[in-house]
Amino acid sequence: MGDVIGRIEVMKAFKEGKSEIAGPNVRFIADNSGTETHELVLLKDGKEIGEVEGLQKNHVESMSIRLEKGNYELACLIVEKENGKTEDHYSLGMHTKFEVK
Repeated sequence: MGDVIGRIEVMKAFKEGKSEIAGPNVRFIADNSGTETHELVLLKDGKEIGEVEGLQKNHVESMSIRLEKGNYELACLIVEKENGKTEDHYSLGMHTKFEVK
């Protein structure tokens, strides 16, 4: 059947994510309980293969995808400019790597 990688609270996801999950069918549940908009981008070899885009605060969305064995990354790739300051969510640590077994 595969894994549900868990209810991903966007602000905690990148610190508490699983490092290994069962495939091939995987469901990601993104729960943004934070105060900013985020996204959950699924990457394989640096290329985007899936996305929960524009996840507004206090919203929950899911993404189901079939993944072959291998290494992947989840990331928030939002880059914002506010008051002349750039905030790059990836650079702030909002990414994690995992392996599909």
